[in-house]
Amino acid sequence: MITVLGVHGIGNYQPGHPPSAVAQQLAATWKAALAAGAFGELPQEARLTFAYSHHLRPDGTQAGGEDLDRLPPEARLIAIQLLDVLDPEPGIPMGRLTRNLRQDISAFATRKGLSRRTVEKFVTTFVVEVARYLDPATGQRFLARTEVANAIAAANNAGGDTIVIAHSLGSVVTYETLHAYPHLRVDHLITIGSPLALPRAIYHRLDPVPDPRGRRPPNTRQWTNIADIGDIIAIPPRGVRDSFDGVDTDDETSIHWADFHLATNYLKTKELARALQSSFHIK
Repeated sequence: MITVLGVHGIGNYQPGHPPSAVAQQLAATWKAALAAGAFGELPQEARLTFAYSHHLRPDGTQAGGEDLDRLPPEARLIAIQLLDVLDPEPGIPMGRLTRNLRQDISAFATRKGLSRRTVEKFVTTFVVEVARYLDPATGQRFLARTEVANAIAAANNAGGDTIVIAHSLGSVVTYETLHAYPHLRVDHLITIGSPLALPRAIYHRLDPVPDPRGRRPPNTRQWTNIADIGDIIAIPPRGVRDSFDGVDTDDETSIHWADFHLATNYLKTKELARALQSSFHIK
């Protein structure tokens, strides 16, 4: 039995629903996306499970409900650090705390031909969940990593290979989890839409801290990273390959002109299909 374990990214918290039910729903959605894409149906000897963490948002809050102008200080700082990499302003010092986030996001969206409201909601959701994960006062980092560790351990105990597909912030949680729990085993780690290399906001806050580079977890046999060329979270371009040792494959692709970060769009790509085919030894 080969286990394909999905680890979700931002914007997936569903208040009022049991975590186990949400995990089953996400697993079904990912399995359907794979089947509809370049890879197709999973082989009979494979199963797709899900690691779902409901710890990345304050209790009872739905993703996308935050006001950009009322971000907590740490979330605002992460937004500034994201924009500094995504859309740097010539002549303006990086990390400028007086940066007008709404104005800068609007200008960026206009230049890229994107909806301002969509980009603003997307950025706000990202920075709030990242800030909550990284905040040592909340303890959510430990809880999220424990959820992922338990899911990987269950996959290991089932026998056969363990393939992990980690999306967005889920790739950060998975990377840290694998370093924190060396007894776990992953045969193939596939990160999609990953912000692991985002400087200052994430890369320099990783555990373990890059010294001076990040590295593939020792308990991980193979690492593939896939990033959409327009994904505003998977930055800087080729950042994972350039900032981490042990990345076997770093693919750029184009999944959608507007939905450039959606997990299901990544799951349909030929790059994801190739990664899975190598694990299933499909030619």
